[in-house]
Amino acid sequence: MEEYITYMQIIALIILVALAALADIRTRKIPNKLTVSFAALGLVVNAVGDFPQGILTGLIGLAVGFLVFIIPYITGFMGAGDVKLMAAIGAISNWRVVIAITFAAAINGAILVFVARIARGGLMRTFKRTGRLLVFGFLSMIMIASSSLLLSSKREQYRVDTSDKKRDYIPYALAIALGTVTIVVLSRTGFITGLFF
Repeated sequence: MEEYITYMQIIALIILVALAALADIRTRKIPNKLTVSFAALGLVVNAVGDFPQGILTGLIGLAVGFLVFIIPYITGFMGAGDVKLMAAIGAISNWRVVIAITFAAAINGAILVFVARIARGGLMRTFKRTGRLLVFGFLSMIMIASSSLLLSSKREQYRVDTSDKKRDYIPYALAIALGTVTIVVLSRTGFITGLFF
């Protein structure tokens, strides 16, 4: 039964990220219907696999999936659909899988950005925006720790410039999809253990 639930989770993850990546590439949006329905499906599958602990596992995964991308969303580095996609991934799997996919997606996303910038000719602008994002993230941590009004006023100064969205757009759902497939393959082949798959 446990192996059957694991296969259901893997199939749900692959279908979710594939549909999300296609939607993001075509329309630059990830439909709420997609993420909400798969999040609900994930909670049900987790509950069937281990009731009632499975519901808690899915809810914690959903929360972690939401929280890992909230700062990049606030800074304008990614859209709300990406945040909801990671939350749905967490609801289907668990928080450990979300963290692993986040790192794999970041690596794949960096590769996608690098290749796209070379192809489009905006590599230096990307380095500048990435530097500003890192500075903003650092200042945000200091702001949270100190609650300083002075640092709050600096927030907009270091916000990532997304004014040329048409030219700079990278479908991050594609990076998430590639990261998900990477983690599933590494987990199923035994290269990574302890992720639940």
